[in-house]
Amino acid sequence: MAIPRAFVTPYRRLLQKRTIDAPPTVILWWGTLGYAGKVTAGDLHAVDNLSKALAARGHAHAILSHPELGLEGHLNLDDVFALRRTISRIIFVCGPLLDRSFLRDFLAVHPRARKYAVGVSIMPNQDRMTERFDAIVARDGAAESHFDLAPHGIAATMSPSLNPPRRVGLCLRGAQGEYGPGRRSEHEKAERLFAETIRRHGFDVHAIDTELAPGQGPEQIAGRFAEADLILTTRMHGALLGLAMGRPVIAIDQIPGTAKVTAVLRRVGWPMTFEAATVTQADIDAAVDSIGSSDIRSALAAAQEQVERLSGAAIDHAADVIVAP
Repeated sequence: MAIPRAFVTPYRRLLQKRTIDAPPTVILWWGTLGYAGKVTAGDLHAVDNLSKALAARGHAHAILSHPELGLEGHLNLDDVFALRRTISRIIFVCGPLLDRSFLRDFLAVHPRARKYAVGVSIMPNQDRMTERFDAIVARDGAAESHFDLAPHGIAATMSPSLNPPRRVGLCLRGAQGEYGPGRRSEHEKAERLFAETIRRHGFDVHAIDTELAPGQGPEQIAGRFAEADLILTTRMHGALLGLAMGRPVIAIDQIPGTAKVTAVLRRVGWPMTFEAATVTQADIDAAVDSIGSSDIRSALAAAQEQVERLSGAAIDHAADVIVAP
């Protein structure tokens, strides 16, 4: 029987029977909610990378995932609120750190557990959520930011693309409201610029959706990146996964104030990164024309190396913070 929405939180916190055992440390992520969590391939890469680092340190843990994702090696549960209150460490991994009832309730159900958020974006209007964590290893949005956990390990299997751009992967984020009314998403302008770029250059274009879906797992998504000569994107993971795979990327940060995409890519030193508020069609055309030049080829190899190094360092730092006594 479905629980009325108004009673979900009291039921989770006070009434639900807790009958399932888990290791003392659990990893929570948007994939815990299944496809409803709008979970992406980048989220999954981040979770798996952190899990490997914890395992290498001999730290027993479980990744809490919804069964519909079909992820081998994860603790697949329809309802994580059925876990017994024996958890001592909760780690939330990847994505914006948002005040959502699922996350808020799970943290409240385990009041004695230490709570960590790693590989997350700190949002300007989400203080009530960030204050619930004992330690945060942020990828962006904080005074001390590290890097995203997702792209580590990809570069080892991919060489930089040297092909003239004909096949283009278009990876769009769409409208964003999580940054609050003070930072209006400029997605429409970014998408218009990319559409005109595709028209002018006659590119063969295919869409890349990084969200996991039935029939679209991480391998299928990686294949879409790999078959492209150029990635046009407004997504942070669209840019990072593209660079990790050695694909040149033209990225537009559609949130005013360099909220995420620009902040992360500047650390990599990738030159073809623009802010939607100021970018022009001439800027995008010039970026396309520069692909294949010796400067961009060198920048691509350097960016691929930087993505791998920074991501690996962030994973190690996060794991060390978690396992510390």
